[in-house]
Amino acid sequence: MAADYFWVGGSGNWSDYANHWATASGGSTFHTQAPTESDNVYFDANSFTAADQLVTIDVDAYCANMDWTGATNNPELAGATARKLYIYGSLTFIETMDFSFYGEVYFESPTTGKTITSAGQIFKRHVYFQGEGGYVLQDAFEQTGSYIVYFIRGVLDLNDQDFTATRFYSTDQNVRTLYFRSSTITLTLSGTYGLNIHGENLDFYAGTSLIRFTGSSGYLYNRYGGELTYYDVLFENSGTIWATDGTFNRITFNNNSTLRGGITADSTSFLETSTIYDDNNIN
Repeated sequence: MAADYFWVGGSGNWSDYANHWATASGGSTFHTQAPTESDNVYFDANSFTAADQLVTIDVDAYCANMDWTGATNNPELAGATARKLYIYGSLTFIETMDFSFYGEVYFESPTTGKTITSAGQIFKRHVYFQGEGGYVLQDAFEQTGSYIVYFIRGVLDLNDQDFTATRFYSTDQNVRTLYFRSSTITLTLSGTYGLNIHGENLDFYAGTSLIRFTGSSGYLYNRYGGELTYYDVLFENSGTIWATDGTFNRITFNNNSTLRGGITADSTSFLETSTIYDDNNIN
């Protein structure tokens, strides 16, 4: 059965349940195992006794909801690249913490409507959205490094929040629903596909979003799975769009560009030296 786990005792390892995972806030009765995917974990005002204390994910870690609300003394959640964090519920970080975990993070909710509150914390490796359910962002989301945000199945709702990643991939053929709404999606990679989406079994709602490529050579790739309708796309430098029968509101390139795949766009801006294939329908 699901249980609530409360971190106590300051610095320690995630796996050390006998000294750090109490059954009540500030309690001295401890659980007999580390949290599972069914258990909620809490870091609160009774968790840390001094500044900059460290919770180290020393094993692959699992939980349902993770909530840092009320934690004091600027705590840190850390872990090496070999470790993984699996979250089956909602995530709530706080601004006055340090998320220095360098492993992969998996969002695995089996039900829809779970939330992610990043509070300015940055994901530093691959992030996977692959639960049958779904997530709604509550604030800006950021992933950095030479890694990828993978949307594999379920529902992902950006909820008008800014979304920044090195790359964003959704190429699996699982049933999934993606809402961009009015968000700005910033993709920072140069070269290889910054945005790679396949349309099979994907319900995609672009809203009035802006997809913004900031690298020296951005790439939007959507060759498979049928036509998708985007809104605005901006390449701050050069870039490529290869989108089979893709429809756009406005496409802007600030350097040389390539458009191919039968693209339809209401408005475009590009240099005369750009490569525009004849199968496109642009204004």
